[in-house]
Amino acid sequence: GAPAKPVVKVGDHVKTGQLIGEPGGFVSAPIHASISGTVKKVDSMLLSNGGSCMAVTIESDGLNEKDENLKAPELTDFDSFIQAVRDSGIVGLGGAGFPTSVKLKVDPAKVDYGAIYRNRYQVLRKAYANGRDRYADEIAAFRAENAAWLENYALFMSVKAKFGMVSWQNWPDDDIRLRKPEAVAAYTQELQEDIGFWIFTQFLFFRQWNALRDYAEEKGIGFIGDVPIYVAMDSGPSRRSSSWMKTGGRKRFPAARRMPLTMTASSGATRSMIMTA
Repeated sequence: GAPAKPVVKVGDHVKTGQLIGEPGGFVSAPIHASISGTVKKVDSMLLSNGGSCMAVTIESDGLNEKDENLKAPELTDFDSFIQAVRDSGIVGLGGAGFPTSVKLKVDPAKVDYGAIYRNRYQVLRKAYANGRDRYADEIAAFRAENAAWLENYALFMSVKAKFGMVSWQNWPDDDIRLRKPEAVAAYTQELQEDIGFWIFTQFLFFRQWNALRDYAEEKGIGFIGDVPIYVAMDSGPSRRSSSWMKTGGRKRFPAARRMPLTMTASSGATRSMIMTA
């Protein structure tokens, strides 16, 4: 989620439980002081993944003086309960540091695919941290067996994540967007941790898919699936093999072309598809 935004400044005296950072978005949580004392710094902090966020440094006064505004919330209905959970800054409840209020506020009649998408990568990151060493030999074998496509996919997803998941055609660094060898080498070195993560997700998928398929075959059940009829524009294959496609000199697709294909079944039913290049 989004990092919290500092609401204190250097020199402020803060008390235990006092709000020092407000949520930076819907998927974010407030931060409260864990000690009482004086704010010494409010500056950018380097994170383990190479990114950064604002941090507040507090020098303890040793008193652990509690904020007088702290009080039990008034709970009158489900919405007030959710607001109290959000205001408290509680995170977790299945999936790293995801705000608990977001997880609890669900409509049982609907599936919040946005929340699932945002949350699953935190769970997968945790799985990667716990499983990378345990399955090291299996991952290495999987990586070698699928080297023809896996390395390109992992680098593509790592760079895409670095640039906020925007389409590769809109990446701000033209050198990596155009796959210049020096840029590929530099980003491969810089994003080793993320590359390992994306390889791990594919390792998990193939491991689980093969187990499901083998189980189904034992029960005499077969799978039928669609065969892709075009390559997605925002994908590793389209970026890597853009020379096979009609693009401009900057490797940008000039326009979308749609071609209606109509098929009439023997029953008289008609199906139409739109292909976008």
